Amino acid sequence: MMVLAAIVAGGTGTRMKSAIPKQFLMIGGETILGRSVDVFLASPEIDGILIGAPSEYLKETERIVRERRERTHSDKPVIVTAGGANRNETLKNLCEAAFERLGAAAEDIFVTHDAVRPFVTLRMIAESVRSMETAAVSTVAIPTTDTLLLSTDHRNVEEVPDRSRFYRAQTPQTARLGSLRDLLNSMTGEERSVSTDLCGLYAGKGIRAVIIPGSEKNIKITGPDDLKTAEALLNAENDGNGM
Repeated sequence: MMVLAAIVAGGTGTRMKSAIPKQFLMIGGETILGRSVDVFLASPEIDGILIGAPSEYLKETERIVRERRERTHSDKPVIVTAGGANRNETLKNLCEAAFERLGAAAEDIFVTHDAVRPFVTLRMIAESVRSMETAAVSTVAIPTTDTLLLSTDHRNVEEVPDRSRFYRAQTPQTARLGSLRDLLNSMTGEERSVSTDLCGLYAGKGIRAVIIPGSEKNIKITGPDDLKTAEALLNAENDGNGM
């Protein structure tokens, strides 16, 4: 059985208001994508990596991968392929690439991750893989600390739910390769464009995801303020203070 990482890097970065996709921006002198790839190259659980990137950035992605493999002396196979119009279309492409280019099997484990979460840890990856011993799907997540307000008209508060029951989803999100491919193939293009993560996909089939403890540091870099937060996290790590 193989354990494969599927890194979703197909976004165009519209919310970042950048000339280049956010995964190719720099933090601490390194690309965001490169930092994410490093963690999966270092993970002893991961046998191979697939990356779904914008078609016009395939060569740049391959250059980054080449650099990271040389630096880490890793011989893990890394496949770069074109992403899709949205996250689920990219995952669909990565599923097919796993079967066609890595000879994967339906029972292999697929650890999906957003390229713009460069602070993922080896512990999160290991626990995600172990979750597949008993679960059909798992997600890294953290409890919400904010008070939540429900408003249908986006003006008036109708309800204040008990926040102790709510979590904020992160990645990695993990499932068996065959089940994920079948699920994505069973959906219409419109359905794939609506659901934003594996929890939603599997919940639609009545399958509940298992929660893996995440971290406040495991941020998703989507806007300019997130870049500043990422730099602060890196500075704190370099100073040995944590954050």
